Amino acid sequence: MLRTMVQVEQTDMLYLKLQRLNYITFYMTAQGEEGVQAGCAAGLEDEDWVCMQYREMGVCLYRGISLNEVAHQIHATRLDPNKGHQTPLLFASQAARIQTTSPPLGTQLPHAAGIGYSLRMQGKKNVCLGLFGDGASSEGDAHAGMNFAATRQSQTLFFCRNNGFAISTPSTEQYAGQGVAERGVGYGMPAVRVDGNDPIAVLQATKAARAEVLNRPGPVLVEALTYRRGHHSSSDDSTRYRSQEVTQHYETVDNSIMRFSKFLQLHGLADMDLEEVRRKAAGEVKAAWEEAKGTPLPSWEAMFEDVYDQPTPELLQQKAEFGAHYRKYKKYYDEKVLH
Repeated sequence: MLRTMVQVEQTDMLYLKLQRLNYITFYMTAQGEEGVQAGCAAGLEDEDWVCMQYREMGVCLYRGISLNEVAHQIHATRLDPNKGHQTPLLFASQAARIQTTSPPLGTQLPHAAGIGYSLRMQGKKNVCLGLFGDGASSEGDAHAGMNFAATRQSQTLFFCRNNGFAISTPSTEQYAGQGVAERGVGYGMPAVRVDGNDPIAVLQATKAARAEVLNRPGPVLVEALTYRRGHHSSSDDSTRYRSQEVTQHYETVDNSIMRFSKFLQLHGLADMDLEEVRRKAAGEVKAAWEEAKGTPLPSWEAMFEDVYDQPTPELLQQKAEFGAHYRKYKKYYDEKVLH
């Protein structure tokens, strides 16, 4: 868990700098939410499914997606499993049982309800984790997904990482209630709120919620309270709408990596130096980036692949038209003036 959390931290540090240097177009950090990601991922079984948002890199790493795969996805290289179809951080993996991530908020929750329903109908002892943020909880898809799961007794574990902000909108302006967990009563499902900056608490809550989903059967809602220290994305400036003193507190005091590291050392569960773990992770992240930045981009034909199960006549026409355009202006594309 700590290794995953530090890998997320170091990946965020490097790629935010690379975005500022125009090596990549866009990035979203998970600063402050590393413990939520590692804790909920550790509470799952390998055969469970995951439907998530765009700020869950730690879940991907914990479930087996490598740093090299992450780097190739961010750079949209020829080795990107998504073939460059997705913007950075929208992961997908059949091996890790992670459904394709979509940028619109909340759309993954009806999918999570449907997968959970399918698991119950098949009699499988697995769950689908539906990950979302507090901002997504205000979307209609969140209501539809949770209500569907409750009425169909879907084996779905809804997990809200409440980081305090929906871009620049604080939680206090999103809802008048005390949070997201209390909505479980209205949907007819058990709910629990947990300290999201305590990875052990998140792990225990996830494991208990997973067991409850399978025992009922039916969905359970978990809300992990954390704090998004970074900007919403590389296009955001969070200094415009919140206090930096509060952000500093979550960086130096209520920091999930620091808390977890001290917990492991205090109880004799790990003999390691946190800074050494960070140095090792930084080296791994940099090596993955070095490989990805030297890898060619996908061929232009990949743009037309995997759009439909079978290409439509319109898609084939578009492919032919772009092929003619590309052959005419090929030298301009091959210059690759990206940086």
